[in-house]
Amino acid sequence: MHQMEPASFGYRITLSGVINAADIEEIRISLIDSLSAHYDAFSLLIDLRTMVPLGPEVAQAMEDILKASTRMSMKRAVTIVESPVVKGQIAQISSKVASMGID
Repeated sequence: MHQMEPASFGYRITLSGVINAADIEEIRISLIDSLSAHYDAFSLLIDLRTMVPLGPEVAQAMEDILKASTRMSMKRAVTIVESPVVKGQIAQISSKVASMGID
């Protein structure tokens, strides 16, 4: 399951359970469409507390989403996790994005 809603700081994204490639693609399209009309700096709150570990295609899509968001004036992204595995995956994705000069 996934949900994206506007918030005073930008957007709140909640992902829970198993996220497959079709789900993450729908999220990517929705987020990019929403952000395309958003000219001011914004932040993302990403709630992954009830999400199971990411498959490789979903991890790659999340990396692409972070890169695109950064190019569209994202000033910060905060991720909430409970699973140590998901925490490690998100740390790895964030590190990749930062090492590519997009932070």
